[in-house]
Amino acid sequence: MLAREYGYRVLPRTAVDTASTFRYLEVWRRQAKEEHRATRRRTVPGFAFLALGFCYVCFGIAGSAPLTFLPAPVMLLVWCAVDDWIGKQAKQPVTQARELLTASPWQVWPCSVERTPHNAQVHLIHLLSPDREVARTFVGQMPEDAWLSMTDGRGIVLVCGDLRFVVAMATTRGRPVWIGQPVPTPAESDAASAQPPGPVDELIRQAGQDAVSNWLNDLF
Repeated sequence: MLAREYGYRVLPRTAVDTASTFRYLEVWRRQAKEEHRATRRRTVPGFAFLALGFCYVCFGIAGSAPLTFLPAPVMLLVWCAVDDWIGKQAKQPVTQARELLTASPWQVWPCSVERTPHNAQVHLIHLLSPDREVARTFVGQMPEDAWLSMTDGRGIVLVCGDLRFVVAMATTRGRPVWIGQPVPTPAESDAASAQPPGPVDELIRQAGQDAVSNWLNDLF
């Protein structure tokens, strides 16, 4: 594991064993269900209107009342399939996060974060090596509170998963959790070269095993 090679702290248990992370996942799961219900409430009237319109068209074509409502079961099956797809889409991020957090421990990484130019809600999260170079870069929707809590876009993040693939990320409190997608790391990153040595060195020290052992243990 790269974090261990760099001397950064890795928690001994899986990330989901962190109490704050587990509680956040439960809240996230309930929110996803509520969003699905809200979407269903918004779409049912429109779908019902569409179904009635379709039946009316069938009546105009067939001219027979029994045949008019023949498409109704088909429309119901379509609705069930669409509703199931919407539900899976709403739960997909939290399901993916839970799988990652159940399989791996939290890793402590110093990082540099910047907004992407095309979307202010999406961030580039550069994980820094002990020599202040970018080790890995991920793109994800870091919560606004986490972004604002950093000083000049520098701080500590918890990372869970294989750094070659999709990972789960969190603040040092173990929450909130968000998903990070890996992106190619440039050979020489402006984000890393622009970092003042003093503040970055302090973050690297904080990510070390001894420096963060106390507050990490408090997460359990």
